[in-house]
Parts: sequence; C-alpha cells; structure tokens
Amino acid sequence: MAEVTIPYTARGAFVRFHQRTERDAVLVCHRRAGKTVCLVVELILRALSNKRKYPPPQYAFFYPTWKRAKDIAWPYLKHYTKCLPGVIVREGDLSVELWDGGPKITLYGAANSRGVGIYLDGVVYDEVDEIPQMVISEVSPALSDHQGWSVYAGMLKGRYNLWKRYEKALEAPNHYTLLLRASESRILPKDELVYQRNVMGEAAYEMQYECNANAAIANAIYGKQMDDMRKEGRIGRQAIDPTVPLDFFFDIGHSMKGDDWTMWAVQLVGRDILFQAYYARTGEIPAHYAAKVQEIADKAGVHVGTVFLPHDGNVQDRNGRTCKDDLEEAGVKRIKIVSRTPNLWDSINDLRALLPRVYINAEGCSESWMLGEVEMPSGIDCLDFYTKKVEATTGLITEVAVHNQYSHGADAARTFSEAYSKRMLEGTSTFADGNRQQLNVSRDRVTPDSRVRRPIRVTR
Repeated sequence: MAEVTIPYTARGAFVRFHQRTERDAVLVCHRRAGKTVCLVVELILRALSNKRKYPPPQYAFFYPTWKRAKDIAWPYLKHYTKCLPGVIVREGDLSVELWDGGPKITLYGAANSRGVGIYLDGVVYDEVDEIPQMVISEVSPALSDHQGWSVYAGMLKGRYNLWKRYEKALEAPNHYTLLLRASESRILPKDELVYQRNVMGEAAYEMQYECNANAAIANAIYGKQMDDMRKEGRIGRQAIDPTVPLDFFFDIGHSMKGDDWTMWAVQLVGRDILFQAYYARTGEIPAHYAAKVQEIADKAGVHVGTVFLPHDGNVQDRNGRTCKDDLEEAGVKRIKIVSRTPNLWDSINDLRALLPRVYINAEGCSESWMLGEVEMPSGIDCLDFYTKKVEATTGLITEVAVHNQYSHGADAARTFSEAYSKRMLEGTSTFADGNRQQLNVSRDRVTPDSRVRRPIRVTR
C-alpha cells in the first residue's frame, strides 16, 4: 500500500494512549475532550499496523445505541479513512474495510451487540456506564483467538461500572489508565469552564467536567450524606472493636428471579455507628443467610449480637412458617422483628440523621457481586444510588423512591434506622431519646492515608 497521511493530530492528553503497549485501557474523560475521535483513530491505527492477512483483522466499536453510533462515531470513521486508497464503506452495516479483503472496523449498538460467534483483534466500548455488563461478557470471548485488546472509555455517570473499572485498573498489571479532568487538560478555555459550571450547576459540572465520582447525583436520596462521608474520610479501612458484638439488619425483598435478601453488619461504639460488612444474594434459602451471619462474625472475631428483620420477616408462607422461624431453625439465637414505619420518608430521614455518625468499612462493604452475567451493587453503591424517580417526559424529580437493584441494600440500612428510632438496640435507648444528654467524644483523626480507626475515648 502507498504511504498515506491520516488528517489527525493527537491532543497531548492522548499521545501516551496511542503509544501504549498494555493490553487493556480505561479512559475517564471530561466532556468535549475529543475522546470519541481519539478512539476511532486508534482503531484505524491498530488496523493499519496489523500484518495478519488471514483471517483478516476485525475491530469493533460499541456505543450504547446503534443510532448514537451512527450519529456520533460514524462520521469520524468515514472522515479519517477516506484518504486510504481502496477503502470500502458500507453504510448499512456501519463498517469500513481498509482495502478489499483487508482489516475491517464495525460500529455496533449495545442493544444488539452481535458479539457471539465473531472474532476480534480489538474492541472499544465508548460511554461504558450506559453499556450493560452482559454485552461486555458476551463480546470479550471474541478476543481470545488473537489475544485482542480492549478499551473502556466514557464520561462518568457515578461511582459504578467505568469508575470501578478505573480503580481496579490502577492496581492491575498490563492496564493503561487515564483520568482527564477539564481543569487539568487545558483542552477547553477557562472562561468556557466557568460558563458551564454556572449553567449546569455544581454537581453536574463536577461529575461531567471534573470527573468527580463523589459529586452527588441530583436525585440521590442519601447523596449529600455520602458526599460528606467521603470528604470526612469516613469510608475506608476500619478496625473491628473486639469487645462489641455485630448486629445484623436485613431487608427481605422479592422479585421474579427469587428472594432478594440483603444485610448490613453493624457495631455501635460510643456514638459512632460502624457499618462493617454488607452481603446480598437472591434465590437462597434462609439457612444460607444464617450461615453467612456466623461466617462474618467469626471472620471479625466477635460474637453475633441480634439479627433484626423487617416486618415481613414475620409473614407466614403457605406452610405457616416465617423467615424468623427458618433462621431460628438454622441456628440464629436472637432475632427481633422491626415493625414497619408508616411513612417511608420518616424512615429515610431517620437514616439521614444517623449517617453523619456512620463509618463504613470499605473492605467489607464495597464488593459487588454477580447475578448470572449481571453485576449487582455493593452496599456502598446502594447508599450512593438509591434515588428518587425522574419523570421521563419532564425530567422533574418526584418524591417517589425508585425500587430497583439499589433499593434493597438501602432498605436494609433503613431497618437499622427504624430499629434505632424505636430504641430496640441494646444500650442505645439513651441515644435514641430526644432528650438525651450530649456526649463529648474525642477520637484520633482518620487520615486519608491511614483509615484504620483508632480507639475511641468517651466521656460524659
């Protein structure tokens, strides 16, 4: 092939990305950084440098929808390949062959990935937070034949998917990472950033332009409290107090796939509330959770205190048995049923009032889990992304809590706040009393670099 020049000059922030030798890459980029252009050109460059003749190299670009791939990425792919002699453009398939029988690049929508049965030399997932994990799981085996590479890129939508991939990639071998903030990239002028901050609002600007995963989601029910928790260093490594038993607070939900049980393991030390562990599964029998309660306590080296179940823990099945009966039969000795709080928002506000005293053990509460090929949220995710409903037509935020994969973990945390407000926790009636005497608590500071909590000294 004759030598050609692609009309592309890489922005400084992306030069190292094009030069990388790592197999996988994770890019978290601010709005209008030029990410999609960079990704399209990367596919072209990799395809041109692939010397294999048969089977011809194949590359894929996945966008959340086929329509958006056509509107956004397709014009770039045609523009940057039009200088190649013999290039074949197939509009109907959103694909180009760089020459007849040569490397092929195809754009796909995640709703119809067509990822089974093909082979790939490389794949780009753009706007990863909008692409289901099951699509990635379906496509990834296509890379095995030729040990192909993957790029996960996008703008942040929160602390899930893309952000989790980025955090894991920082510690993983053979991974390239890029976190590109607008205030640091110098791609956009400062006065434009000031303008966008004023127009968009602080939280949206921080997430979209400054890649701030801690920025509160506008409709997040516990968004402010979780932001404060991170700013104050109350999410991190945390020691177990060996003198205090672990209490367990459950939610028992139901779905078409089976029972969704979630639980938090909590210690109360002085006025501090320590969320030490979180666990959730679906389709398991109650004895499974009884065993998990004991396992968590044994691993922590403490005794099991009391297991608190929501009101439906006392609902009888067709055989006249309750969840409480089954847990007791499986060996749980102390169980209390927490009656339903009539008003949901009273219960939510009770938890909001307690969260400023909460410390969350990241080691025990930040692991997601898999339900088949679907990634399910961690306990921290549930508190972050428990949201109010947004009306699809108007975009207005309603006062209706959304029932989804995040609500079960949030409801289990509410079981704690309801038990607390009803003074069902041993030794906390003084704290729960509205006329309680103020405690003066002093503690060593928890630093960002050392978040193992130190002993707490409590004085009246």
